Amino acid sequence: MVSLSLSGSRFPLLVSLALVPGCVGPNPYLVADDEADAGSESSDGSSDSTTLATDTSETTATTEDTTTGPTSCENGILDGTETAVDCGGECGPCDDGDACLSGMDCVSGVCDETCQTPTCDDAVLNGDELGIDCGGDFCGFCELSAFIPSWDDIEARDAEFPSVAITDAGEIALGFTGSNEARIRWFQELGAPLTSSAIVGETIVPVAGQAIPLVLRADANEPNALALVAGTDPMSVSNDLFMVEHTLATGEGPIRDVYRGITNVVQGTIASASSVATFAWKQDKQIYLRRRDFSVANGEWIDIAAVPAETNTVQYDGDRPDLAVDSEGTIVLVWSRCVKAGTPCSIALRRFDGTWIDPEPVVISPTDVFMTAPHIAIDDTDRIGLSWSLVDLGDSWAYARIIGPDLTFEGEAFVLQTGFPQQVDTDVAALDDGSFAYAWADTVQSRVHLRRFLTNDVPKLESVGDEATWPMTDEPASPALANANHRLVVVWSAVDGASFTQIHGQVLGY
Repeated sequence: MVSLSLSGSRFPLLVSLALVPGCVGPNPYLVADDEADAGSESSDGSSDSTTLATDTSETTATTEDTTTGPTSCENGILDGTETAVDCGGECGPCDDGDACLSGMDCVSGVCDETCQTPTCDDAVLNGDELGIDCGGDFCGFCELSAFIPSWDDIEARDAEFPSVAITDAGEIALGFTGSNEARIRWFQELGAPLTSSAIVGETIVPVAGQAIPLVLRADANEPNALALVAGTDPMSVSNDLFMVEHTLATGEGPIRDVYRGITNVVQGTIASASSVATFAWKQDKQIYLRRRDFSVANGEWIDIAAVPAETNTVQYDGDRPDLAVDSEGTIVLVWSRCVKAGTPCSIALRRFDGTWIDPEPVVISPTDVFMTAPHIAIDDTDRIGLSWSLVDLGDSWAYARIIGPDLTFEGEAFVLQTGFPQQVDTDVAALDDGSFAYAWADTVQSRVHLRRFLTNDVPKLESVGDEATWPMTDEPASPALANANHRLVVVWSAVDGASFTQIHGQVLGY
């Protein structure tokens, strides 16, 4: 597959951070009585003429003046100021293909002797676009925020390994590591910070070089993040695993053990649905799963002990688990399943609802190569989107696949990009438009790519290609996605001009 490249954004900035009050509601669509309009004034006093909208038929005309206008806009005759029969001029706008004199004569707002079909480069808000030439079923993402070069707030230090979550109302929680500290920071819906970053679990010394997985507690009435931290506390004899709650309103909450023992545990993941938080981690080269229920004594274990995912521990080891939960509450676990010698490694899945549904792990990738670092997302119809990396000396690949709710295959795995010198960092999110968004870090072209797929190897926007709107970025790594209510947050780490790694990103609408 030809490597994708970013050719520069052709989408305008829809809403600047200075326009937060009243500009965008709890989703990317304007509220009907919103005071913000195309003449909203920006912080520098200039007029910002670009906005999101849900109604593109503002120019519909009425004709009651029978002296200068047509006697009727419904008489089936070309008369009066009409440009086509019963439309244009003082009548309502015309459909595509009808004769016109100006854009005012057309539903699309675009006239070239005849009314033109809306396109994503006609500089007019038309069709089902959310903003001028962006959003809807046919155009690329809208930029709800500008590109933000530093989501973290630590100076002259590295900020790495971001994770991100977003509420339906738009509050964003960002987790990252910096100077051997696990940190969390909250933002509003357009990426403006609501808090400074705070240390997650001040008694915990986190393992260096590991992400801090982050999800939102599904049963909470206010923004409440659950962070998973691998590290040591004063009682540890090895690296343990801890869950730390952190709310937007009150800051850090309880710290609970996920794993505590003599085995070093440095790798884990977390998912949340209803009142249940589910954890998976790597311990003694195997993957384990366990659940806490916040409706039971505010977070008691509901599994007596951790449950192993592998059925053949003599032959296979596990690595890099990830989790998602479907609409019925079924947990889907994915991990890299390796033969004992270390290679080959395949990508395996298994479902859990109190017991394992699948009698054996379901392998969804070739087993004669080294596949690792899988990520998973589940959409509203319970389809499963996956991404992972094939690691080969000097030619690593970014892979993806979409499968059915019952782990049924709907097509073959497909390649996002090839030709990387090392493992490719990827992520996937299930979007509200029926597509899966895939992001991957391209260290060769200094890009973070973003593209939506409807099914296996079938992009949502065939002609657009890479949908990333941001500039080139040095040494990108660890892209992370979060989606809610037609908003997509994309963050990653990259080297800043001062040679420190910072968290970059943007908030997009669709």
